[in-house]
Amino acid sequence: MYKVDSALRLDVRIHPFRAGIDTRGAVAARIACARPTPGKPPVIKESNVTSEQMHALASKLARVKSEQNIAAAMTIYHPDIELAAPSFDARQCGAAAVEQGLQVFFALFPDYQIELHKTAYQGATMLASGQVRVTPHVPGQACPCVSVPVFLELEFRDARIYRETFFLDAGLLCRRAGIAPEQLRAAAAEAQRALKQTEVRAC
Repeated sequence: MYKVDSALRLDVRIHPFRAGIDTRGAVAARIACARPTPGKPPVIKESNVTSEQMHALASKLARVKSEQNIAAAMTIYHPDIELAAPSFDARQCGAAAVEQGLQVFFALFPDYQIELHKTAYQGATMLASGQVRVTPHVPGQACPCVSVPVFLELEFRDARIYRETFFLDAGLLCRRAGIAPEQLRAAAAEAQRALKQTEVRAC
């Protein structure tokens, strides 16, 4: 059973890039002070991290990522960090891969801002809902700053964030920004190529 800051009902719709804007998958999360199923007591994971510590780390991560400060973010992530963004069909494992993924992400969303509104905790896991504001950087397009809901699942280990799953409606983001998912996907691919070229020149 989750310890919640307040009763929270989240219904986040995900539009995977690979499926396009017309195909909807759904991720629903219900967090409430619900009674356990009769005969099936809730399984509570043992944890040496408190909800206060988890909240402090998540809040710090939100702040430094809103500053696009990758170096500071990497001090909050565990060395074996796993970062997944299903709506962008993206997953990175390990500090080096996550750092590169953040470089591409911030190239795509250079003014990324996130605010966390509601949270819930169980063991070493934290769930949070909030709002993201971004201006997509798409070559040839003058995109407006848009705001969309976000849902995070964070797992903690050794007083750091060990796993982050980032749910955001990419289809809604594209519609509000006036672009097609294919354009955002192409911009992400271009940012990835530019990063690789930079790494080659550095060598």
